[in-house]
Amino acid sequence: MIVITILGVAAGVFSRMVIATTQLRAVNRENTIASSAARDVLEEMRDNPFHDIFALYNPDPSDDPDGAGSAPGNLFVVEGLRLLNTSETGFHLEVVLPTLPPGTDSLLGGTEWDRSGEDEPEEEAPSGGLGGKLGGLVGGGLSGGGATEEEEEEEEEGTTWELREDFQNAALGMPRDLNGDSMIDAADHAEDYILLPILIRVEWQGAHGPRVMELHSMLTEYIKS
Repeated sequence: MIVITILGVAAGVFSRMVIATTQLRAVNRENTIASSAARDVLEEMRDNPFHDIFALYNPDPSDDPDGAGSAPGNLFVVEGLRLLNTSETGFHLEVVLPTLPPGTDSLLGGTEWDRSGEDEPEEEAPSGGLGGKLGGLVGGGLSGGGATEEEEEEEEEGTTWELREDFQNAALGMPRDLNGDSMIDAADHAEDYILLPILIRVEWQGAHGPRVMELHSMLTEYIKS
């Protein structure tokens, strides 16, 4: 009886150890896939001309250097990971840049719109495009009302998102002087930035619940001597 009891306890410990090892392997596999995907996107960004990166990886397809919808965009699918059960976009990976629609106040406290506040947009309409680009919140006006005539004209010309120094987000190190003039303002610096903060976020439904991984970087132009 004593031997049987000891063997039973040992078998239970061994079973728990096997289960824990299997679970850890699954977590490590997911982490490897997510981190590799984030690094791959970052390296692809670095392979492009520095002053094209914002246009290539922001949410707006209309400003793509080679024509609307031709750029990679800000949303990607990562093979080998499951989508979050609550996913609304159908993508795993998001490139977050300090970008805002024209005429809006800086974001306070995060990379997403505060949907409980007064500045909630009336419509959230994804725009089409190739290469996984999904433009959200590009409809008229994001400060609680319709677009002004000026904003409508800018939208028709394709200027939907701005690179903003007053973007409030600690993870991106913002607000920050992006064009080197020693000032932080609310102007669009898509054409004259010398620094570009990048946050790459991967979210997926892991084996043990929702998971998120973030990669932070700061890009600048490399000039060969």
